[in-house]
Amino acid sequence: MSKNFLEVKNVDFIVGGQTKVKNVSFSIQNEGDVICLLGPSGIGKTTILRTIAGLEKVNNGAIIINNKIVSSNKVHIEPEDRNISLAFQENSLFPHYTIEENIYLGKERKNSNKKKKINIKKIIKLLNIGKILDHYPHQVSAGEAQRVSLARSIISQPDLLLLDEPLSNVDQSFKEEIQVQLKQLLKDLK
Repeated sequence: MSKNFLEVKNVDFIVGGQTKVKNVSFSIQNEGDVICLLGPSGIGKTTILRTIAGLEKVNNGAIIINNKIVSSNKVHIEPEDRNISLAFQENSLFPHYTIEENIYLGKERKNSNKKKKINIKKIIKLLNIGKILDHYPHQVSAGEAQRVSLARSIISQPDLLLLDEPLSNVDQSFKEEIQVQLKQLLKDLK
């Protein structure tokens, strides 16, 4: 099979029965590599991420992770069985849990392949969310909610972390600082 960590081979990305993006192929050679999908709004970037995560099905082509087909016209491994985490652009926090409880939901995710001991306090500090841990999602800003969702996704230590504009609601000055530190953290954790 392939030597690549992730392979997207000739996939048609479909939402609601309508093809959004046709015949896409790309790969990530090494686990821990950071790549970016760029394009104008509405072109299908989110659809691609949702499909890789398993939230949408594949009619044509295949998605392969660690030499295992997770999506094709014959195979569909459910999202909860893929060990992939997707941090959405919009708020995806549970409203009846505090911020701290929302973050620690990521730690509770079962993953026998944990590579490194993750420092949750370091991630909370990096994302500047320590002062809101006892708040509920409706009590925080959109930018804070995004950072909490991002913390939860990182803490779950997925095999593949997909980020859909995870800092779009964060102040520009703080965003640049987070991006540099976040990229280094992700590289360290692979």
